[in-house]
Amino acid sequence: MKGIDRLNIPGSFVVTLLSDGEPVAQRYFFQPKTPRKCPTCVKNGIINLDFRMPQEQLVDRALSVRIDVPGHSEEIGTAFPLVQAGNPTVNARLLVEDA
Repeated sequence: MKGIDRLNIPGSFVVTLLSDGEPVAQRYFFQPKTPRKCPTCVKNGIINLDFRMPQEQLVDRALSVRIDVPGHSEEIGTAFPLVQAGNPTVNARLLVEDA
């Protein structure tokens, strides 16, 4: 997942990779509830997260992501709009290994 603007996300969050709408991997990112007040957060405002997984879970499937912010009130919900997170993209790469 490339180009997540973490400064708009209020607190720690979970990024879920979906394959044909089904969760296949998650990454957690811990940060303060007000990242714009954190000098280190501001310095590193745009982040990328990698998911390593077997290509069989991804080939010929529609990939998407979801960002959730645990602890949000039920009125707001936990889902965070991707467009408010800098509209990040999903990039798939095949890792080459020596035999």
